[in-house]
Amino acid sequence: MPSGLTKKLLIALMLGSLTTSAFFIRLENFKNTPARSIDEVVYARMAKQVLEEGLTGYNTIPYAKELAEQGRPLPNYFFQPVFKYPPLFTLLIAQSMNIFGSTPVAVAYVPLLAGVLLIPLTYLLGTLIANRFVGALAAFLMFMDPVAIICSQKIWPETTLALFTLLSVASFIKALKSGDRRYFLVSGLLCGLAANVKYPGILVAPIGLIFAYFHRGDLLRNKTFLAGALLPFLMLFPWVLWNWVTYQENFFNIQVGLHSFGIQKEVMLSRITKLGILGIILMILNFYRKKPGAVRSLTAAIFSKRIATLFLKALVILIIIAESDSVWRAFQINTLPLSGWSAGIFTNEWASFYFGRLVEFSPLYLFGFASFLFFRKDLSPGARFLQYATLGTLFFYVLWGNYQSRYILTCIPFFLALTAYFIFLLTQKITAIPQPLYRNILFFIMAGGILYALVKTGMINQRLSFPNDLCYF
Repeated sequence: MPSGLTKKLLIALMLGSLTTSAFFIRLENFKNTPARSIDEVVYARMAKQVLEEGLTGYNTIPYAKELAEQGRPLPNYFFQPVFKYPPLFTLLIAQSMNIFGSTPVAVAYVPLLAGVLLIPLTYLLGTLIANRFVGALAAFLMFMDPVAIICSQKIWPETTLALFTLLSVASFIKALKSGDRRYFLVSGLLCGLAANVKYPGILVAPIGLIFAYFHRGDLLRNKTFLAGALLPFLMLFPWVLWNWVTYQENFFNIQVGLHSFGIQKEVMLSRITKLGILGIILMILNFYRKKPGAVRSLTAAIFSKRIATLFLKALVILIIIAESDSVWRAFQINTLPLSGWSAGIFTNEWASFYFGRLVEFSPLYLFGFASFLFFRKDLSPGARFLQYATLGTLFFYVLWGNYQSRYILTCIPFFLALTAYFIFLLTQKITAIPQPLYRNILFFIMAGGILYALVKTGMINQRLSFPNDLCYF
């Protein structure tokens, strides 16, 4: 058996090889990309404007005028004096251009570097929730993931958002595992940086509060934990103030208009309304559950673990039925996920869209989804919080609509760490089977499924991710 130092050196060598090779492969793919999406041009131009004019150049007005002269229809936010997202991603690009020059490659360094750093950080996440084997497997799966590869090769903020979000979640889990509550402050700081890339980066804070409410009530009385949860909102205050000064009494109307449009707005409002009604019903039932009376036994049964488990299993069955076509395509070796340059190709998709998309990109995600149903008692506290972070983030984007796979890049390191953890637990369960025949058959099935998923993922990367000729996927 290799010594502890030898294991660490081997892991460092593996992570270094994966990260370095990913960087140069994706950089070469970026250089050979046949076309740029409009968002990429927007960020590159804004970074150059900020470099030359300061923060007064943080808008798309000059580019909007050029496109309008060409007769291209544009959303309203293109003509606003301040761009709709916080400026951290653009500021990082501007700094890269300041160091490396105003070239496309200099612009690409920020999303590219953030994307490949997800590989060693996913290893860190896996070790925090389980062990080095889980971390190493999760890092390899992150290296292979098509969504991460595509986003790394685009001048999009999603890789930077995913980087800070992953660091925030890892710090939160470190605080849970070590008992050192100062890590909650670190988590809050990193969550604030994520929120200053795009607003959904702030989700870690409320998810952490929800987790504490259900599993660690003592944290809700801890000042350090609460300060960490408040910190991201304080870090967004300068951006909110900037917008308030710019738009004044039109602040709220402008903000709503910048971030919603057309059918997406209608779908989102419908889902929020239904969710609100369901929440009110559950609050009323929960109130009566705690009060003596005739309905107490009924409400106690509704809130029982058995009912919750049955509901979860029924929901999973409905999702599988709704996305049965995607599951079937996942097991067709030559079938690629739908992608292209048309903005509306996913407009009428079901709320289960992201489940189907992830499984299509790699059948290995089935192991990650299975972790929410099986071996739940074996999960560490860190893995339980990771499940909260995964479902909380995914739920937000389902509620938001406007489906695009790049939006859920923040969830992917979480899913892959849970996938690796589930494979580890499944291996342990199979190893414990006393009958050699059953044990060997199950090992063969599991190994065959993993091998097929890796081959399918590699094929998707070769034919879809590396050519990088797409925008919507």
